[in-house]
Amino acid sequence: METLGVALHYVQDNCVIRAGGRFRRIHDRVAREIASLKVPVDAIREGFKKAGCSPLFVRAVLYSIKPSTDPVEALRNACLYSAMIAGAVYNPSQPPREVLEILRVKMEEVKKARKAKRIARISIALLAIGLTLIPTQSLISAILLALSLTLLLAALIRRVDPQFEQLAWYGLV
Repeated sequence: METLGVALHYVQDNCVIRAGGRFRRIHDRVAREIASLKVPVDAIREGFKKAGCSPLFVRAVLYSIKPSTDPVEALRNACLYSAMIAGAVYNPSQPPREVLEILRVKMEEVKKARKAKRIARISIALLAIGLTLIPTQSLISAILLALSLTLLLAALIRRVDPQFEQLAWYGLV
């Protein structure tokens, strides 16, 4: 809960023009003026209605925050974005049907990824052995080097699944 509070503070602080350098005085003035304004409850309700339970939604909200020098606009945005983030965190933890379908389809890829990690570890071990044998200039060291580099490249070529983050959000991986 404390972590969410800190995150929401950063969201709210970013709704006001940056506090660094020559903008410090402006930031402080706007923050003081906000303290005397009435909290726009309608913006909070709107934020909770718009909230989507997904890391992609949270990222989109964070990237859409635009700082303002207008205290009324800054407060409204702070309430709206804070409610959207809090709603994303506290929405039901049951993932949407399409996320479950992604999980079902991607389980084979997870197995392949684990296999790729094992291959990468083996290739790194072979590479280390091959490198230690280089001074002997043996055929074995050349074969081990070629094999380990091939296995390592095969493991690195595997692309990172962009849907993994969404599956992790629901604790499914």
